[in-house]
Amino acid sequence: MVGWASDIPSYTLAQAKDYFATYYAPNNLTGVLVGDFKAAEVKPLLERYFGRIPRGKTDPPPVVTLEPQQLAEKRLTRGGGDLAHRAHLVARRALRAQGRARPSTC
Repeated sequence: MVGWASDIPSYTLAQAKDYFATYYAPNNLTGVLVGDFKAAEVKPLLERYFGRIPRGKTDPPPVVTLEPQQLAEKRLTRGGGDLAHRAHLVARRALRAQGRARPSTC
């Protein structure tokens, strides 16, 4: 699981297992194939290696993203550090402030 180290002691083993079973299951998988290949040739390989993994018993809840009203043009420039990581931290702080934070899979 990915999240805050300080969150770990607050979870029971049962909660951790439920989380893992919900979010780390084939029905919550997104895969990307890149390159020069024929989809018809790749599909049997995907079925062979991923098709045998059982579907999770619980579907993950829908992700609800609330887009704030855009009041002006925004520009993003990379200025050192890992931009994706910083954006993730900002989003986590916002969710915590709203009382909606939970371990992240990002």
